[in-house]
Amino acid sequence: MPRPSSAVFALKDFRRWLLLALIGLLAAGCAQPTPPRTIAPRRTAASLGPTDLPTPTANRLPVGTAPPAATLAPIPTVSPGEHLRGLVTAASTFIVYSDFDCLRCAQLAGMLSELQYRHPQDLRLVFRLFPQLEQSSKSSLAGQLAELAAEQDAFWPMHDRLFARYAEWSALSAEEFLTWAVSQADELGLDTPAVHVGLNSGSHAEEMEQAFRQGLAMGIPGPPFLLLDGEPHLLPYSPNYLEAAVRLSALRERQFDEYPALTIDGDATYLARLELDVGELLLQLYPQYAPLAVNSFVFLAGQGWFDGTPVYQVRPGVFVEAGDPTGTGLGDPGYHLGMEPSPALRFDRPGVVALVPTSPETNGARFFISLSPLPELDGARTIFGRVLQGMELLQSLPERDPLRDLLAPPPAVLQRVLIEVQG
Repeated sequence: MPRPSSAVFALKDFRRWLLLALIGLLAAGCAQPTPPRTIAPRRTAASLGPTDLPTPTANRLPVGTAPPAATLAPIPTVSPGEHLRGLVTAASTFIVYSDFDCLRCAQLAGMLSELQYRHPQDLRLVFRLFPQLEQSSKSSLAGQLAELAAEQDAFWPMHDRLFARYAEWSALSAEEFLTWAVSQADELGLDTPAVHVGLNSGSHAEEMEQAFRQGLAMGIPGPPFLLLDGEPHLLPYSPNYLEAAVRLSALRERQFDEYPALTIDGDATYLARLELDVGELLLQLYPQYAPLAVNSFVFLAGQGWFDGTPVYQVRPGVFVEAGDPTGTGLGDPGYHLGMEPSPALRFDRPGVVALVPTSPETNGARFFISLSPLPELDGARTIFGRVLQGMELLQSLPERDPLRDLLAPPPAVLQRVLIEVQG
């Protein structure tokens, strides 16, 4: 059974892996199989594909000249008494620092609600107030209204009401908002006299002040501010990037600790039947040329890694790409294996099967199939098989980009991979 990997990259810094520039290609051959060395997995840039060649860059560390900055207060871990929505056992946790009187916060709340609807088992939300008291007189009042609703076990209904109807109350004066707030409490079936008294007495006003001061002390730049599994989410707050982040985070539950033991027979003939929802592909694998790649592919097929996964990238006339359960083009099995370029194999025809590199020196589980000759990739990718039957299925697939079209249905779904060994 797969186990969470302690060495797996945990999505800690999206900006880092988006800006990662590859620094060379491994072109040496690999005539004899050697035990794979353990290599710490690294996410690759979202644009990296089988036809994207690396560009050398210089890595320089900045020279610090300014005095050390004041130490920021740590962001607290999640506690049971917080405003939580979702299963305690969820694999991923989004902490959102937000302000009810904030248009971007309202927009993000809608996206997070849809995200959790798509991932009810995998995602938990934690809401923390960071009211901008210096900018809005209603930030405190709206936060107090939500806390008064929480006293009646209705925080999330009021949370949803405040954000869903933001355009309705955002232009109101503070006095007009108080009247509006009581009417919303009444519509939600709350004890409206208690809400009215609480708002007029400012029973939660000090909590709003404290939340504001804590946000400043932690160095939060402003609301909304997201953390995924304890680390800042640095990509844009858009449906596709949020979806990708959750999928990659949840994938850790399926990843493996290390490369599997070498069990393939280098003298045998290996065939792989790829059952797609649009038909079937038959592949011949090359254990004699790429034993590490074939061994990994056979292992993952037996573990169900490919079952129900999308053909997530299609460049018509160039290649199709699959092998990532997340469909983002960034997921891997938790281990990486060395490159195995062979001078005996070339991208001289359609139907060449090769691995998508995760770095200049390593491969993961994602693979692509060429739809035309790609001589520019000769010696720069690990070829581990060829298509014997079914190329017409691949040639007919429409264009698809993994991140741009992440929420759209894929053009094909790989339902399962069956391995046949002959001889």
